[in-house]
Amino acid sequence: MLTIVDVNFDRSEMLLEISNGKSIVKQQVASDKINRIQVGEEAVKSWFSKKMLPKLEIYVKGKEEPFVLQSKKSKLNFSQAQSLIRQFADKHQIPIEE
Repeated sequence: MLTIVDVNFDRSEMLLEISNGKSIVKQQVASDKINRIQVGEEAVKSWFSKKMLPKLEIYVKGKEEPFVLQSKKSKLNFSQAQSLIRQFADKHQIPIEE
C-alpha cells in the first residue's frame, strides 16, 4: 500500500511524500491525472479492540493502487489535510466519493 506521509500543493498539482514501507519518495501528481478521491474509514487494531479511523484514497491514472492518506500515519493534522485536499478537488473539478 502506498501511504501518503505529507501533502503540499502547487497551482495545478499535488506534491506527495509517499511511503511504500521501506522508503519515502516524493511524487508530483497533476490535477488532470487524478481520477477521483474517495473518503472512507478503515478498521485498525488497538490493543484488544478495533477502531474505525478515517482515510482518503487518491486514485491516479496509470497507477494500479491508490495513494492512501491515513489519520495515524500522516505528519499533518488529518482534518486539516482533508479540508485542503477537498478545496483542491473542488477547484479542479475532481470527483469526491463519500
